[in-house]
Amino acid sequence: MTKRAKAGNYGWRGWMLIIYAFSSMIAFMVFTSYPQNILGEYFGAGDANLLTSIYSTCNLVNIAIGFIVKYLVGYVKNIKVFSSIWGAVTLAFAVVMLLIKPDTSTGHTIIIICYVAVCILSPLYANYLTGVVVGQWFPTKKGAIMGIATIAFPVGNMFVGYCRNWFMASNNAFTAFLPFLIVVAIGIILSCTTFADFPEQNGCFRDNDPSMTKEKAEEMMRHQQENKKHALWNPLRCASSLGFWFVSLSLLPAGISAAMMAQSFVIISTSGLMDQFATVMLIVGIVAAVGSWLVGVVDNKFGTRKAIILEMIIMLLSSVLGFIGGPICTWIAMILLGIYMGAGSNFPVSAVYQWWRPEDFSKVSASSGVVTGIIGALLPIWIRTQVTATGSPFFAYLIQGCGALVGLICMLIFRGTWIKKRDDKYRQAAGLALDDYLTDRATR
Repeated sequence: MTKRAKAGNYGWRGWMLIIYAFSSMIAFMVFTSYPQNILGEYFGAGDANLLTSIYSTCNLVNIAIGFIVKYLVGYVKNIKVFSSIWGAVTLAFAVVMLLIKPDTSTGHTIIIICYVAVCILSPLYANYLTGVVVGQWFPTKKGAIMGIATIAFPVGNMFVGYCRNWFMASNNAFTAFLPFLIVVAIGIILSCTTFADFPEQNGCFRDNDPSMTKEKAEEMMRHQQENKKHALWNPLRCASSLGFWFVSLSLLPAGISAAMMAQSFVIISTSGLMDQFATVMLIVGIVAAVGSWLVGVVDNKFGTRKAIILEMIIMLLSSVLGFIGGPICTWIAMILLGIYMGAGSNFPVSAVYQWWRPEDFSKVSASSGVVTGIIGALLPIWIRTQVTATGSPFFAYLIQGCGALVGLICMLIFRGTWIKKRDDKYRQAAGLALDDYLTDRATR
């Protein structure tokens, strides 16, 4: 077995990149979801639904902003620096949001402005920008890398109950969130000091493959930068591609799982587990973290398509158990949902890297993000309203199950060769030579 094939052989700089990606996802989870579960009435001036309404609205706005940012990223010369600055700005807004007291109208206004900024900035930071850097360093190991990094989501869920207890004990949001602020800050510092935009700039190799010569690695970097000038996929071409729609619909549960976890306290409280919220989320986090890593291994070893199919089955099981209800089934349903959210949050990046060329990533990702963005925007407030009004999460689990079923059917039918044939057609029309870059990737 070569070094390239060994799991975990990422090099020390690669591990710093993993920590950076992990910290960005902690930022997204903690700064957007936690306030809804913990600080709803505190930040909402007595209105517990205010933050959820803001979160949903921001997600709708993010569809347009994300589309623009992802489209323009193809013209950014150094995506690592860009993502680090983006993360630092996100952290700054979060710090101000947590430091200000909402006991005056001015303070409350500042908090809401900061929460809006965090809800817009952090999803792109965690779910897109850091993933692009990971793809540049580990084009074929990205599944395993993101499987490790996305453990941040179940880890974040693990501590939400304890963060709530810390806040209740101190009535100080900044103190309760301080450990998470430190983690995010460490990640940004590491990104600024330990790795560059491309591995060749640090004297390293793609996928940390020691068999690759320095000349070959540098040529690969120049080739990728040159290829950005010949990106062939645009929003109109994406919309006309059947394969694109099958992939996009299979990513629907990514938005659904985020909405469900954002309202985890409300959902769990309907099963008589309100007093055990911290314990439930701790167990959910531990088991889901292991599951997230395992799905990342499946992605890396057997391909993105099989990993997505596995995740759809996991999410369907979560829905069935949610329908059954009761404390035990609710525990298991939340654990399975945590596993999906941990690994599934990587699929919007992993799927595009798997079936499209790197130079087309930004525009294809921007287009596919519209579908999941709409779902992620509308569901949180709807879930909270329905659960509060009916005292049951039945309809929430129904939406989750339908999304998983649609995704499963799409991925069972989908074949990567559809994308390959369409890509060949565009290359011929543009006068570019055909190659085998997507041949192997289309079968995984």
